[in-house]
Amino acid sequence: NIFSESQGKLKCKLCRIDVSPKSNSVKQHLETRKHKYNLNHAGQSRELSNLSDSRETFVKELVSSFTTANVPLQKLAIPCFKNFFNKYMQTGFQLPSPSCTRQSLPELYQEKLLELIDFFKNSKVAIACDEGTDYEMRPVLQIIAYKLEARTDTRPKLIATVFLDVVNNQTVSQSVVTAINKMKIDLNNVYAFISDNVAYMKKAYRDTLSQIFPNCIHITCFAHIIALVGDTWRKKLPELDSMVAN
Repeated sequence: NIFSESQGKLKCKLCRIDVSPKSNSVKQHLETRKHKYNLNHAGQSRELSNLSDSRETFVKELVSSFTTANVPLQKLAIPCFKNFFNKYMQTGFQLPSPSCTRQSLPELYQEKLLELIDFFKNSKVAIACDEGTDYEMRPVLQIIAYKLEARTDTRPKLIATVFLDVVNNQTVSQSVVTAINKMKIDLNNVYAFISDNVAYMKKAYRDTLSQIFPNCIHITCFAHIIALVGDTWRKKLPELDSMVAN
């Protein structure tokens, strides 16, 4: 790989000069100071390049592992955590800072998104969603998809987390349709919409989603119905509710 040959002539790729094809000339060139310097420099460059590639792969896999395990990337800044990893990691590697690891998130997100799109391709699905609040008390809609196929991974997949300015049937239905389109799921392959019994969820299905998903049925959460019944009993029997609570 050091020499290239063209029309009976040799050329040293490292030194970028022509060399006589005679064996003595080749040997003499290999022993020159210039060639040895270029050969050593090229070896170091390859090592640095390989090390750089390995570091990028390490950071990427580290972020993937932390996010999959739901471990905050900020933990990387804790001194005892960082010192432990750096103590046992191979030479040339250092645990990256949280700000460095966050730079890998957009690329990792795109990879996971493509994996989900491929996972749901041509599959029949059920969509479940529920609205709650985050730690800042902002309304958040979580949208989950299930694959309705035997002998496959039927575990629910989170396909969208939507922060809503206003919570009503329109914002819910718009968010669900946007999530379905983002996953490139055929509208005819949505067979169930699962939600609680809140009025705006029912209206979202009745007025919009039932028209967009022709094969879909609305399944309301049975546990939520039981909870509503329990709340009714509590309101009618306050003394009993207080006794049980205490």
